[in-house]
Amino acid sequence: MSGCRERKLSRPHTEWVPSGAGYFTSKFSISEESMKHISPTVIESFKSIAVYSGKPFTIADYGCADGGTSMPLMYACVEELRNLHGNELEIHINYEDRPENDYNSVFYYVQGLLPLSSSYLSDFPNVFVSATGTSFYEQCFPSDSVNLGFSCLAIQWLRKKPCNFTRAILHCFSEVPEERNMFAKQAEKDWEQFLLMRAKELAKGGRLALIIACTHGKETEGSVPALVIYKLLYNVWESMEKDKIISKKDMEEMTIPEYFRTREELVKPFLSDTSPVRNAGLNLVSMELKEFPLPEKAMWKITGNAKACARLMTEQTRAWSNSFFQSALSDHHSAEEKNSILDEFFYRLEEQFLLSPEDYMGVIWNAFMIIEKSRP
Repeated sequence: MSGCRERKLSRPHTEWVPSGAGYFTSKFSISEESMKHISPTVIESFKSIAVYSGKPFTIADYGCADGGTSMPLMYACVEELRNLHGNELEIHINYEDRPENDYNSVFYYVQGLLPLSSSYLSDFPNVFVSATGTSFYEQCFPSDSVNLGFSCLAIQWLRKKPCNFTRAILHCFSEVPEERNMFAKQAEKDWEQFLLMRAKELAKGGRLALIIACTHGKETEGSVPALVIYKLLYNVWESMEKDKIISKKDMEEMTIPEYFRTREELVKPFLSDTSPVRNAGLNLVSMELKEFPLPEKAMWKITGNAKACARLMTEQTRAWSNSFFQSALSDHHSAEEKNSILDEFFYRLEEQFLLSPEDYMGVIWNAFMIIEKSRP
């Protein structure tokens, strides 16, 4: 490991700030256009969602990360509720994510202590904020208490990885059918579980507004699917093993527990009147699949700056993947060694991006789903 530490000292690398600085939002701009796309639909939903006398209006943000991504939408939600119902209505906003999530940044954003949009907590009366570290695959909030549930690019993460892949880190690139099938079954169970837990939490007439990373099955002519980045991640991680910076076990453990569902997989729980999800009272109101170019594509067109684009791609990738690569490293590495390994890994990744940045300036497909719980 001494060689790796020397490389860390001599090479520039992407910064990693784990807590309190709004790192995720500052680096991860992929969701920005999707948030703008769904916001009018969410705001319009307030005209349909029931408000119950004497009860707070509760909004839940599932998989909130550091809270900055959804902050403009949450502000717009509070503003619209004030316009419709005045200042007396109590509004409760709940944030959910894993226990190790950057909740410091969540509260800094909410209190207006990090630069972003205005703070709804400061600008409007009778607004209350809470957070939970309970997985959204469990019931996170009291039954019949949530009026609007929201999630952005989180539901592709599975409860667990059912297996490690052979020579791949993402399900769609595994060449072993059994491995792909195990992930597909896990994803089907997890999607149903997520919906059943939300059915418990939603009040009658409440709604879910979901942005879900998905696969379209075919891409627009001339476009590159963003998932090709996962192939590069595998190749760079493999180069670390070949150079004996990580072990064979570290290599094998790096399977990312993500699954990008198809339209058919997403709508399946709503098709049958006898499905557990329909029996729990949930109905699909609307669904749309939409393609978005990655942000670095626009940067490339405007600036033609390969170094800046490669850095942006690396920073965005590190923002969401750092913890997963770190978890693949066995405990025989010290904390300092793990940091050195990851700095080296993302340095190598950036160098690969720089060789041919246009090869990775792809498009992502997101599903926009509005789901309602039946009224009494």
